[in-house]
Amino acid sequence: MASFTILRCLSFLLLSCIAMAAPPRRPIDVPFQRNYVPTWANDHIKYINAGNELQLSLDKYTGFV
Repeated sequence: MASFTILRCLSFLLLSCIAMAAPPRRPIDVPFQRNYVPTWANDHIKYINAGNELQLSLDKYTGFV
């Protein structure tokens, strides 16, 4: 009975190590609008590089002091 529990723990540990050793997935280049939705000050956002990058312009009303 104890050997079965030890075997189960060792197999779980082995599977965990294999999962952690797997190479990470490559990032996918997606437009900013696909992941985020601005809720205010849309006129202060300038999209660059087909929407993959953006520039924010700040003034005293939107965050620049």
